[in-house]
Amino acid sequence: LTSFGTDEPAGGFADFEASDTTFIIGSNTAECHPILFRRIMKHKLANPKRVMVINVDPRVSPTSRIADIHMQFKPGTDLALMNAIAHVIIEEGLYDKEFVEKYCSFHIFSKGRDKVPLIGHEVSFEEYKRFVAKYTPEYAAEICGGNITPEMIRTVARRFAKTKTVSI
Repeated sequence: LTSFGTDEPAGGFADFEASDTTFIIGSNTAECHPILFRRIMKHKLANPKRVMVINVDPRVSPTSRIADIHMQFKPGTDLALMNAIAHVIIEEGLYDKEFVEKYCSFHIFSKGRDKVPLIGHEVSFEEYKRFVAKYTPEYAAEICGGNITPEMIRTVARRFAKTKTVSI
């Protein structure tokens, strides 16, 4: 799983004010992006029953303090966590199959075969599904440590998949 390769949010700032879930990973948004953080907070405070902030970061920070869920993991284990979230979404059928078929591509990295770890090589959805199959919430929680539990992974995966609007 890779992101867009940038230190900026995917989409515009206004997207955060329309989202039901804000998923912040590896960022102390409160201190590094204070204008965006104020907008996220204002939206959360105006809609406390609907809006959830999930912070995925090994550090305790002002961002994690306002999060409804703070997933604190050992540094370097974030991909295991993301693979476990994908595992739950796939295993429970919480994804839009038509969207995946039409618009998604999947890549995995194989040592010895691929030279660029963040790109790897393209695989089918079925191959990707087999790749993340071993990343059960129990397996990932053991790898990630911190406060990560299998149930927390399931809760976040379900929220991520079932919420109508998510900002990352």
